[in-house]
Amino acid sequence: MSLLVGETLLLYLAVSEQAISAVLAADRAKEKIPVYYISHALAGAEIHYLLIEKFAYALVIVSQKLWPYFEAHKVIVLTDQPLNNVLQRLDTSYRLLKWAVELLQYDLAFESGESSKPRFWPILDRKHFSYNGQRPTPSTVESLRRWFVHKGRKRSRPHH
Repeated sequence: MSLLVGETLLLYLAVSEQAISAVLAADRAKEKIPVYYISHALAGAEIHYLLIEKFAYALVIVSQKLWPYFEAHKVIVLTDQPLNNVLQRLDTSYRLLKWAVELLQYDLAFESGESSKPRFWPILDRKHFSYNGQRPTPSTVESLRRWFVHKGRKRSRPHH
């Protein structure tokens, strides 16, 4: 899939106790088309972050890995967490302030992610990520991998 210059992209975030996942998608003709999928296993101190910190960390990780997309496009972050409010506060932790400053370079907007979930969202939905310390089931991970390999791979890189 070729992205249009200046096209707005959507970012869906999912967080569990031990992992973060994200899907960057383009909104075309009322269909959400995946551009990239990213997952990151949390380790060490990351596991002990508060839920909102994990969402902020997920956004930072995605922006670091997909910086060319973040530099070239407006990104709408769809989440049910008050990320925008937390990242704008000055009376927060040093970690969140540092991340907020890092994210200032990008054109980000925040909207509730509950209203328009794409067809791949059930795979990322938090009900598939247990809050009791268990990792995603192998079948869930395999379903996501298979979907992106077959449906998203050919469309995953922009043409320049």
